[in-house]
Amino acid sequence: MEKLKVYKDSDQLAREAARILFSHLKRSISRRGKATIVLAGGSSPRGFYRELALMLQRNQEVLTRCFFFICVDRWVPAVYPSS
Repeated sequence: MEKLKVYKDSDQLAREAARILFSHLKRSISRRGKATIVLAGGSSPRGFYRELALMLQRNQEVLTRCFFFICVDRWVPAVYPSS
């Protein structure tokens, strides 16, 4: 079982989360020739997405084999101001 990891701040957490996902993307590409990921909206993952984007910019081979989709991970009425 994995141990609980505590990070000193949200930037460190974002970097580590991006590193982990990037390694999964590379593994998927090596096994299947492509990787597919669904990304959630909102402001919470912003730092993580920024770190992941930097990694993908440095490795175009991984980027060109990834398929990204955006999802809405919550339900709000159509008239909701931030919808």
